[in-house]
Amino acid sequence: VARNRVSIAVPSVIADVRSQLGLNPNVQITSPMDSLRMQLFPREKKGFVPRLRGVNFDFADSYGLHGNPQILTDTVWLYGSRQSLDKISEICTQPATIAGIGSTDTFVLKLDPVWKKYSDIRVSTESISVRIPTDIFGEQTLVIPVATDADSSVHIRLYPEKVRLTVLSPSEDSKHLMSGQFKCRINIKQGTDKAEVKVVEFPSTVRIIKIEPQTVQYVIIK
Repeated sequence: VARNRVSIAVPSVIADVRSQLGLNPNVQITSPMDSLRMQLFPREKKGFVPRLRGVNFDFADSYGLHGNPQILTDTVWLYGSRQSLDKISEICTQPATIAGIGSTDTFVLKLDPVWKKYSDIRVSTESISVRIPTDIFGEQTLVIPVATDADSSVHIRLYPEKVRLTVLSPSEDSKHLMSGQFKCRINIKQGTDKAEVKVVEFPSTVRIIKIEPQTVQYVIIK
């Protein structure tokens, strides 16, 4: 037998064919060929780190994402010819919505089957598992001083000098939340004496709900 070529005698597989087709032993099976000849091609593999794309996480009331979604399937393998494998650059999820999330849980997401464009490619798995860390969120209000982007040599009086931030934070983080973790700032512009307050620094697990007031007045003292 030549390399990458195999030959199978037809009489040696007739019994298996009869069994697979459920044929009566009395049914005669014949073939015009005495053997089956096949040429084999090497199958290579290529690994991909799956990506979340087009996936929406909708949480139940008062719940939210606490941390980052964790993809538990770290590698998806494709097997096939090098020519076909080189045409695929990424493996992503199909668009999906996971609704009503109310606790930390693991969900199965289907992959976009880009490999099906190539008849010689096979995949190690057609879906991945994703863990969504979830916590109940509570509302808090903090008083935060407002800073400006002006040079320190310029003296500016703000009215008011502080704002009230209403935030949502995970229950386990709320007791450790402090005003020093937040920074509010305004940008000073020529020709106006008002500016919108922006929250420029805050903990990553916190959601800003409301700023009161949203704008402050300022006076530049020369």
